[in-house]
Formats: sequence, structure tokens, C-alpha cells
Amino acid sequence: MKRNSHLKSRGFRFAIGALAILLTMTMSGLAFATSVTGTVARTEYFQNNWGNGAYYPTLLLQVAGTNYYAQGPASACAPLNDIDTVKLWVSLAQAAQLSGKQITLSYVNCNSTNYILDIAMLN
Repeated sequence: MKRNSHLKSRGFRFAIGALAILLTMTMSGLAFATSVTGTVARTEYFQNNWGNGAYYPTLLLQVAGTNYYAQGPASACAPLNDIDTVKLWVSLAQAAQLSGKQITLSYVNCNSTNYILDIAMLN
């Protein structure tokens, strides 16, 4: 009976180890959201060719010296934003920039590019 419990224990440890390796491999490719708070130094809205021959409306915000983007085509870890969302973010960013108020910008880094997930203007 002792031998049988040893096998169960060994099998359990193997399963836990395999699960840990699988999770590590899976999570290494995922992007995690984070946020930054600061004043908007630059707001730019333009049509950008993201390398596939088509031009998409793109929002560029510069906060704390770093560029953040929102655009139409989504990559593997960047969100797909509709044009109304991008226009709303342009309005929020411009209002914050003109009033000197800070924003909290949630973003995800994908292939060395920061993609906007959410913007909140602080009072």
C-alpha cells in the first residue's frame, strides 16, 4: 500500500510540474495590461499604413514621453477599436490636453508598441 501511495504522489508531482511548464510557455506570449497617469503632451489623429497596404485611422497620444496608439487593425495582442471609440478617445485626450488635466491611460505592450485599452480623465 505504501508503494501505491508513492506512485500517486509521483504522478501528482509530475502533473503539477507539467502544468507549471505549460502555463509558463503559454503566458510568455501574452501581453499584460498596465497603466500610466500624466498629462497629454501630444495628440495626433492620422491615417496610417500598418504594413498591409491598407490605411487605418490611428490615434497617437504621448504621455510621460512615451507614445501610445489606438488603431483599426488588431494584432495578436492589440485590441480592435471601432472608429467611434477612437474618436471618443481623441476628444477626451484633446480636452485633457487643453485643460491641463491628467489622464490615466490603460495600455498593453505588443511587439514593442503600446496599444490603448482605456482612457480616463482625472478631475
